[in-house]
Amino acid sequence: MKKYSKDFKFERSCPSCNKIIKYKSYQGYESGLKRNSKCQKCGCGWSIGKTKENNESIKKMSETVSQIWKEKFNNGYKVWNTGLTKDTNDILKIIGEKNKQHKHSDEVKVLIGKHSKQRWEAGLYNNQYGKNYKEFKKYQHKVHKLTHKIKHLIEGYDITKHGKMGKLGAYQIDHIIDIKFGFDNNIPVEKIADISNLQFIKWEENIKKSYYGKSKN
Repeated sequence: MKKYSKDFKFERSCPSCNKIIKYKSYQGYESGLKRNSKCQKCGCGWSIGKTKENNESIKKMSETVSQIWKEKFNNGYKVWNTGLTKDTNDILKIIGEKNKQHKHSDEVKVLIGKHSKQRWEAGLYNNQYGKNYKEFKKYQHKVHKLTHKIKHLIEGYDITKHGKMGKLGAYQIDHIIDIKFGFDNNIPVEKIADISNLQFIKWEENIKKSYYGKSKN
């Protein structure tokens, strides 16, 4: 694996505010150039003005991600698209064209950013949940498995409207009593996945009412 200097050698201007964005490697610079990515201030609402040096959450996120990738590469992991581009690979070309049609608005980016921050602070990423992380994931998987079997019975459910967070007009299945709340309070999986605990709502409403977000309000 190539090693790069810690010095910032590559830079470009933010397309929104013209602020100089600095990169440690050419790959990062090239990626930002292709995606026309914005600076931290313009790109994600919740992290405005925050860095690894002055924010504990971002510091933990950075350390965790770095550790995960370091372990993967040490175990012989190889990224499937290394050296490939949209010009040389049909799969990347299809993915690129598809992503063009689903660019989020600034308002959606801020909403998703806040949602991700809440999940991180609630301990729902990687091993931050502590010793109970694996048990939580098993509990979550069982709930989703049971929910999938009866989702067609939910009032107002429409598979054509069912979509991911950030998609315009998308709806999602919401557990009225949250999965994390159920796990923390030893509520049986069957009750969390019961039809009486399910509703079909807009994705914006779904992430706003999440249990892990309530603790911060």
